[in-house]
Amino acid sequence: MRSPKDAVCCDFPSSGGEEEEEEEEEEEEEEEEEEEEEEEEKEEKEEKEEKEEKEEKEEKEEKEENYVFSSLFSLFPCQLAYQLQDLGNYRYVSLTSVSGKVMDQMILSVITGPDDLGCDHMAPPGQLGDQTQLAWVWEGQILPHQPSLLL
Repeated sequence: MRSPKDAVCCDFPSSGGEEEEEEEEEEEEEEEEEEEEEEEEKEEKEEKEEKEEKEEKEEKEEKEENYVFSSLFSLFPCQLAYQLQDLGNYRYVSLTSVSGKVMDQMILSVITGPDDLGCDHMAPPGQLGDQTQLAWVWEGQILPHQPSLLL
């Protein structure tokens, strides 16, 4: 004789088998959707990270370019006596002071050109002097054609 368990399990097919298959298919579809969403999220994160890395690289390059540019044209402040070192602590040069007049004469001598050529007028822009003459002026060296400075 058969036991009641065998009769239920083997003789009569369960009517819930089709529903279980549908539920399993739905679960598989949900899992696939979740996996796709996770992949999309990962891709979005990777894209964001790549954008951030590119932005950081661009910022670094800009900073390096700005540093190079600023290092070429850097101005160092003249510190006043008995003052703390402060980047905003500049000493201004008055144009009516002796040092201002000396600077004015030195610059005018380069702009007007050599006196031995008989040039009493302003030189055209193309003949203002080369970089070495300007460097001599800014280093404080006296050019051969510069008139004597009256202090």
